[in-house]
Amino acid sequence: MQQLRTRIRRVFAATVSIALAAAFGVGTAQAVEPNDEQPTTMLTVKVERTDDNGDHAYAGDVLRYTFTYTNTSTRPLTAFPAEGNLDGMLTTGAPNCRYANLPAGQTKQCTTATHRVTQEDVDAGGFTAKTVWKATADRNGTQVLQDNITVNAPTVATQPGERPLEPDAATQPTERADGEAVRLATAGQHGVSCYRIPAIAEAPNGWILAAYDARPNSCQDAPQANSIVQRISKDGGKSFETRTVVAAGKDGVGKYGFSDPSYVVDEETGDIFLFSVKSYDQGWGGSVAGVDPNNRNVLQASVVKSSDNGATWSEPRIITDQITNDVEHWTSRFAASGHGIQLKYGEHAGRLIQQYTINNAGVHQAVSVYSDDHGATWHVGTPVGEHMDENKVVELSDGRVMLNSRPYGSRYRQIAISDDGGQTYGEVYEDTQLPDPANNAQITRAFPNAAEGTPAAKILLYSSSSGDGRHNGLIRISFDDGTTWSEGKLFKEGAMAYSTITALDSRAGGGYGLLYEGDNLDIMYTRISLDWLGYLSATANGEVSVPEGSQFAEVPLDVDNFGKVAYEKLTVTPQPPAGWMAAPIADVAVPAGTQGKTTLRVALPTDAKAGDSVQIPVAISDGEHDGVTGIATVKVTEKAKEPTQDPSDQPTQPEQPSQPAQSGGQATGSNPSSKSSTPAQKETGKPAQAQKSEPKVGVLATTGSEVGLIAVAVIAVIAGAVALLAKRKSMEE
Repeated sequence: MQQLRTRIRRVFAATVSIALAAAFGVGTAQAVEPNDEQPTTMLTVKVERTDDNGDHAYAGDVLRYTFTYTNTSTRPLTAFPAEGNLDGMLTTGAPNCRYANLPAGQTKQCTTATHRVTQEDVDAGGFTAKTVWKATADRNGTQVLQDNITVNAPTVATQPGERPLEPDAATQPTERADGEAVRLATAGQHGVSCYRIPAIAEAPNGWILAAYDARPNSCQDAPQANSIVQRISKDGGKSFETRTVVAAGKDGVGKYGFSDPSYVVDEETGDIFLFSVKSYDQGWGGSVAGVDPNNRNVLQASVVKSSDNGATWSEPRIITDQITNDVEHWTSRFAASGHGIQLKYGEHAGRLIQQYTINNAGVHQAVSVYSDDHGATWHVGTPVGEHMDENKVVELSDGRVMLNSRPYGSRYRQIAISDDGGQTYGEVYEDTQLPDPANNAQITRAFPNAAEGTPAAKILLYSSSSGDGRHNGLIRISFDDGTTWSEGKLFKEGAMAYSTITALDSRAGGGYGLLYEGDNLDIMYTRISLDWLGYLSATANGEVSVPEGSQFAEVPLDVDNFGKVAYEKLTVTPQPPAGWMAAPIADVAVPAGTQGKTTLRVALPTDAKAGDSVQIPVAISDGEHDGVTGIATVKVTEKAKEPTQDPSDQPTQPEQPSQPAQSGGQATGSNPSSKSSTPAQKETGKPAQAQKSEPKVGVLATTGSEVGLIAVAVIAVIAGAVALLAKRKSMEE
């Protein structure tokens, strides 16, 4: 049976060289005249079966196909699917396999084509995927450059009966390495034709929540009787409980469905919100203006709430009227899947934000939906952009909000900045460091609880596919609030579409939880870390207060290892500002998942005064990899005042006889020009006359010559007392 289940990849390439459409007069297509520089064969198409169903398929199995097309001409063109018996392929629905403006010489792929095996296929003994393509100059398929590109896949044999169930590996607690994925859902499970659109969050108690669409009949988006389903991990991602339904769709008469989940966690109340669309008879493209929740032609905005860490959920609440500012022109809207945020800094701290895409009179815009009353009511900001799609936001280290959007018609992520907590945004610009093949992605804070303005607060993570197609999943990192980005590290080779990533605390296993669509659009979960990205999961932070006038500050540093790798010889390197000095600390050892201690000695400048507070960046490294820069804070306070004493409380000093003069006419010990150091001078290194004179309590102040005089006086007193006692004794006798 295992051999029957082994993945089979059959690649069938069909390249057909034919005359242009004018020569054949196919349908109503318009011919485009050839020129000497254009080859007759302009587009090649290959098909590959990519499911895991083995040599035989059963009724209900979902067969998956990937089409690869290459533009062999010298001009851009559209790879247009003209005919086919597969779902998720033709332009009559979405998603589909049309690729507009395919550049000359480039190759792209489509991974959405599927077929659900029917009883008719079983009775026939097999199923053959049959498709016809054409190369066109326009995206609508009318200006034909090359026609009748026939591409059929090998026949898949069918078998009566039901497919034997395999154990669900995700339910078995397993320690996995960073980047090692486990499958949470695959087509055909629970009678579902397709699973898509991942969302992820960490619940307030440390559970990991993973939600996604269960699309019953095909991979089609709304309007279909889709449901939102969820799996929960209660052991830091080692295992996941079986799926439960968060929002159930209904097929048949009175059909409705829920699609495109996105979590928002309120860390102040512990409530979790899950946004989605609710569709009846229309999807994104067919929705009409209006906010009536009973209008079946309006694509509605839905939200459910959990107050028990995602274990149970409320009934869906329709909030279309709350988040539609222009009822006449806003004809459609959907929540951008993945997760939203809660602001941590400034006047809007505590605000919940979920991003939406809207159709504003034919213009696709991004907009923030937010709540300042913990989800009791929701409001909508001002739409931004003209070519936006699924979009996410992240709070920057200074409290501004950065919007990062999938482009509609562009090849790079669209960026805008808000200074008012997402209510309005500035000018939209392209970030050419983040190429985008029209795909959903996620941007998030690496350390969401970092203090405002700190180096850790500036670190962002971005999950996406490569820039040239829905494949090769990458994680990029920024250490400067998204100003610059790394080239990225590959977490999934091959097919990879939507993805979402979130930071996890130690209760959820630490690192970062990553949920994505992999081969065959399977829903996959993996954990990654800074170590996996090539950095250290370590940082050093500390704080101390010293009084004004101090020369040194001893800053106790907590060296945190929040990863799963032990560090033996870390070097902590301070980067003090001008006038301050501190030396590196070498050979700091911190076991995995623990906190170490060390002390940073900081030399203060002579002009440091009360009220100064200096944050010294503290880098950490093992010689090959860098960790997260921390902060050593030194605060200068008022110098403690010495208690004053009433002169009447001072002991009376006996009168001293005149002191013999020393050479030079000065008394020993009182010579201000003497080269001998006083105790105060030895302690501080400053001349004695520079020290402030302070009152001495209960101690006679003495100089060198006075010591001898006092000794003589004490001896005389003792001698007198002895003589008096002797006299009294003789009298008594």
